[in-house]
Amino acid sequence: MRVLQNLFPVQIENAITTHPCINEAAVVAVPDPTYGEVVGVWIARQQGKPAIGRDEVRKHVAATMNPQVIEICTVSERRTQRFYYARRTLQHGYFS
Repeated sequence: MRVLQNLFPVQIENAITTHPCINEAAVVAVPDPTYGEVVGVWIARQQGKPAIGRDEVRKHVAATMNPQVIEICTVSERRTQRFYYARRTLQHGYFS
């Protein structure tokens, strides 16, 4: 069962980046055959910190903010020239 709620991407990003091993997070909608769209998050971990797993990310955030899709990448891998995450490029692999 799912609860209807309004969550803004920045709320989820702020919750995830409070983890000491996570440097940045970008939240986007990812298509889902059952629900239409689900929460997806791309994470860049802190350099010099231990690797973080998807299960650890899920445990770190509240159950209501729990992303269904978690991708872990390097900071420069998914950035635009102005140092913003290009949300459309993050979604590209899922909307193709």
